[in-house]
Amino acid sequence: MSMRRYISEQGQTMVMLVLGIIAFVAILALVLDGGNAYAAKRQAQNAADAGALAGATYMCKNVDEPNVIANTIDTANNYAKLNGADDPSEVDASLSNHTVIVTASVTKNTFFAGVIGFDQVSPHAVAKAGCRTPVGMGVLPVAWACRSTVVGGLNVPGDNCAQIKISDPICSGPYDLDCTYILMDSVKVKEKGKPCNPDANVGDPDYCYTQNDLVCSEHVRDPLTNKCTYVYPNTTDCDLNNDCIDELMTGGARSWLDLDGYGGGASELTEWIKNGFPDAIPPHKWIPEESGVATSIFHTAASYVVGEDVVLPVFNNICDGYPNIPVSTELGAACTYGPGDDRTIAGTNMNFHIITFSQFHVTCVQSAKNKLIAEPGYPDNKNCLGHEAAVTNGSIDDNDKTIEGYFEDVDLGGYGGPGDFFDAGAFTVILIPYP
Repeated sequence: MSMRRYISEQGQTMVMLVLGIIAFVAILALVLDGGNAYAAKRQAQNAADAGALAGATYMCKNVDEPNVIANTIDTANNYAKLNGADDPSEVDASLSNHTVIVTASVTKNTFFAGVIGFDQVSPHAVAKAGCRTPVGMGVLPVAWACRSTVVGGLNVPGDNCAQIKISDPICSGPYDLDCTYILMDSVKVKEKGKPCNPDANVGDPDYCYTQNDLVCSEHVRDPLTNKCTYVYPNTTDCDLNNDCIDELMTGGARSWLDLDGYGGGASELTEWIKNGFPDAIPPHKWIPEESGVATSIFHTAASYVVGEDVVLPVFNNICDGYPNIPVSTELGAACTYGPGDDRTIAGTNMNFHIITFSQFHVTCVQSAKNKLIAEPGYPDNKNCLGHEAAVTNGSIDDNDKTIEGYFEDVDLGGYGGPGDFFDAGAFTVILIPYP
């Protein structure tokens, strides 16, 4: 090798060393900062999931609140931030769809990527959650009316399945009549305007005993006084505090349910009252009534449920026979069924279309005048408070059997059922694939 060629190759090792260092740094950036970016992406997804679930839960519990959207957004953003998201996150809340979409980002400083111009990584993630009708577990065999329309020819007043819940501002406490609902036998009740008969307890013709199912009256609100009055004749005033919402629920607005379709009778219903029905019940299932039983079976198991939270199936349609009218044929008919309805156990007598579920806290059960079982802390009274109000109102007799309590807003968890969400108190919040 000549001296000239040797001199010309001096410095090449240094160039190769520099290039090698740059490549090594790039590999380190890819490995370390790439892993850092992946961890940030996972954290962003966790934050978005947490924010969406928290926001949807708040929305479900407070659908009637004036500022529900703004507070839902704040709740979702706060939970996303608590789980490491940058502040603020992007939140889209829809009350009509009962969904919350959260876009969260997490910014992390890089270690080596800054050498090549990337000082930070900021991946983002999107999550969508929504309120859904739960699949009922451990339910009681007692149906509660959805209270949205006239169903099966029976007037069931209310608005979109809603009833007053313990979380509503109108409730001043768990034993306030504004919060209280009463279930009772569907016979031996006083019906306003019913003609007396020789076998009845003759007295005021407007307060005669009958053997007919109680039919709750329609109500009319006076625009000047804002008070409600019920409409005669042949109906009973089920609105105990004149707020245009029926607290008394019986007859066609409430029924015992044969949850498995096998007709096990009172002993089977008593077992379900004590322990709850063991199988899952999806919404949009038609369930037959369990005829020939009365509220008295509830009293044999009252000690199991007084002071406890129980799950009630809620129905929005009644069919006096097998439901056989496709929804596209005659919308709104009593025996109309939808394409997703389960009619496998429907019978030939009265059937109820379960649309959702409610959680009901039982406060007091009354079997006769001055005979009650109440939860600890219940006001010291000779009769259940709602029972006493209904007697004073003239709707029931002292010796009628009643069950009373209040509804709660609660996430029952588990799986979301098919169809629209109805605000009957119980719900489940689930993550929904996005988009």
